[in-house]
Amino acid sequence: MISVYKGHCSYIPMVKWWDFMQNMDWHIMQAEYTRDHIAEYDIHRNVNQ
Repeated sequence: MISVYKGHCSYIPMVKWWDFMQNMDWHIMQAEYTRDHIAEYDIHRNVNQ
């Protein structure tokens, strides 16, 4: 069995449209929280050449 992490592991979360529409206010509050705590994320990009 494969376990999938369902916590906040990314600055940009993936959300199914149906889930967003069912609880839009919660998802917007989560986006605002992320915006307000941007310094807690290590945002970087790796480029392989």
